[in-house]
Amino acid sequence: MQERLTGPDPGNHAMAGSDVARQQANRMVVGPSSYFQHVGEILKDVSIPVTWLKLVDKQAIKADKDAHNRVLLSYEMMLDFYGMELTDRRTGQLRRHRYWRECYENLNYSSHNYLRITRILKSLGEFDFEHLKKPFLEFILAEIFQHGKLRRTMNSLKNYWIGTIKSDADREELYGLVDELS
Repeated sequence: MQERLTGPDPGNHAMAGSDVARQQANRMVVGPSSYFQHVGEILKDVSIPVTWLKLVDKQAIKADKDAHNRVLLSYEMMLDFYGMELTDRRTGQLRRHRYWRECYENLNYSSHNYLRITRILKSLGEFDFEHLKKPFLEFILAEIFQHGKLRRTMNSLKNYWIGTIKSDADREELYGLVDELS
């Protein structure tokens, strides 16, 4: 088990940037619940009126380097809100950030965030950031099984989040890991 989930201990790491910038960013994320919802018709039963992006819009965002980078920055802001930090954009490696405890407590007990995470994962795939999804899920699995954190996310991880992975092999590997560790 340990071998399959090994990586640097997430521990308490200093977060880049000021506390004020982090708090401002989190206020922007928390404001509209539809932060990532607008990316595509990911959910059929949405209680908030949104304008869906069309295929041509998605293609334009992917073609524009600055716009495409803003999608990645949005992911990093959401990770920050959930107590995590992207340490390597190429590999998708994550770690806990400095304020992880309060963020994890919120994530563990505010299950409405789990639907948001599903949207985020689907959006990453829509914008050619599929490579970030598996490391995110492996990080969550490590938090659950190695560190005893985020246990309440397990149902969503198993029933929704892993299902967003496009690669059949990666999806089956993650389901197998969940079964092995459960």
